[in-house]
Amino acid sequence: MADAVVDLVLVALVKAVNKGETSNLGVSLLVGGSWLTGSMIGGRMWFDELGRLIDAQTGSDGGQLFHLIGETAYPSESERAAAGQEPLETEPGFLHLRHGRLLTGAAVRVPEPGGLVRVRLASVDGWLVGILDPRVRPTVPPAAAPPL
Repeated sequence: MADAVVDLVLVALVKAVNKGETSNLGVSLLVGGSWLTGSMIGGRMWFDELGRLIDAQTGSDGGQLFHLIGETAYPSESERAAAGQEPLETEPGFLHLRHGRLLTGAAVRVPEPGGLVRVRLASVDGWLVGILDPRVRPTVPPAAAPPL
């Protein structure tokens, strides 16, 4: 089986989000024939939010493990510099969504209000910038009249 092709533009966006150059970028991903939509966040932020979610739902500090995973897998450039380490230039393997929802064939968003989602980049068949929401009908400006 051949290696999956990963969209280099999507990889560049994930890198920018992971570095904190942009955040909460609304994206919709075509994965396995279904649309997944949400706000792309950096890997470190995703692991921090997962840790807080686990702490809140369990009433414990069990989420600390996920905070540590985030710190280890996604150190900031300043943290690496303080530790005397070179900046990381690795290719991301995953992208992370906050408020992720799967759009079903009936245009139902599952779950509501959405959750934390981690997607393998090699699994993305297509994507677009923007959050798909079947409940919102975009307004289309009238077409300009052709020149005479």
